Amino acid sequence: MDKDNKDKISVQERAALLMSLMRPPSQMPTRDAVEANKILQSLRINQPQKIPSGSLVIRNPVTNIQGSMVPKTLGNYVAFQSNNSFERPTTPNSKIQRLGQNATVNQLIDKLPTTRDKATGVDNRYYFNPIDDEKDWAKATRTNKPENARNSKYKRSTKGAFNAHPDKNGDWRGHGTRQGETTWQPRNAGGKFGKYVQFNPTDPIKRLGEFAIKNGAVRYIPQVGPALQTMMTVDSTIEGLTGRSPMKEFISIAEDAIEDQSIPRPATLMMY
Repeated sequence: MDKDNKDKISVQERAALLMSLMRPPSQMPTRDAVEANKILQSLRINQPQKIPSGSLVIRNPVTNIQGSMVPKTLGNYVAFQSNNSFERPTTPNSKIQRLGQNATVNQLIDKLPTTRDKATGVDNRYYFNPIDDEKDWAKATRTNKPENARNSKYKRSTKGAFNAHPDKNGDWRGHGTRQGETTWQPRNAGGKFGKYVQFNPTDPIKRLGEFAIKNGAVRYIPQVGPALQTMMTVDSTIEGLTGRSPMKEFISIAEDAIEDQSIPRPATLMMY
């Protein structure tokens, strides 16, 4: 392909053509990849919305997560629930479902400001109260130490940014401050400031996008049509939410591989 023709086609069209040449025509998307693609589109459609009270709310019918972030004197109070309930799911979620749930929660968390504005009252502090239940109480009796499965999940998925501790009454409370786009400072037991942690709320979205493209949910074929539209939707979702375009990154890598012929024919016919 000569340079003039290369410049006449769009990024999406070039990515579609490159991938169609690199992928075996018989390869079909996996079920998980299709689900990841569906979740990505739901994240684009169901983003946090501000309601008249000033609170932010989110509800995603695909990931079955809904939540709210309410500005108060101590900062923003964050709460979430799944399937209109605070109960644990009866059936364990798959890896893709968990990524979708984390991505939905993180869409709301990512709206927390990074600085405190005294003039407007916007606060970069946050707090939450993960609920413990009968299973936690039973385990606490066996282990002789406080247990809260939800808090363990929050701590793990946010790399420690959201981490609660039981107070003197046994109620679980978590506090922290957002110091930057990926820098957070949770409070330890007793309210003391803890160490800074690095947590990027967009990570689950990126992982879903990479999984959908890698495992064939977005099919790149010469007769682009609806397939190209799907590819553009996924890519614009990821770029809009993370600032990165997997499509553009793919083109750079693919063209380098084609140049040195590390990709077998017919992709190597794309020389120019």
